[in-house]
Amino acid sequence: MPVVEAMEMGKPVLCSQGTSLPEVAGEAALYFDPRKPDSILQAMEQVTANGPLIDQLIHQGRRRSQRYTDTKKMAEEYLAVFQEVLK
Repeated sequence: MPVVEAMEMGKPVLCSQGTSLPEVAGEAALYFDPRKPDSILQAMEQVTANGPLIDQLIHQGRRRSQRYTDTKKMAEEYLAVFQEVLK
């Protein structure tokens, strides 16, 4: 959820290539390898020094976050998953 929240708030998103983050953020994020500090630093430098990239990430992020606007439905789906796991 933090990735979607950041996109919705108009913040450029940098995130790990791992887990499900690429599925959530899609083309609306700048990715880094979390096991390589230089990769993280490079992503941070890239986003702070490149105004057009920032604008692009913000625009794509706002569009991407629209996929997750039905928060009630999302909460119900999470609850269903948790209930299934507890069975």
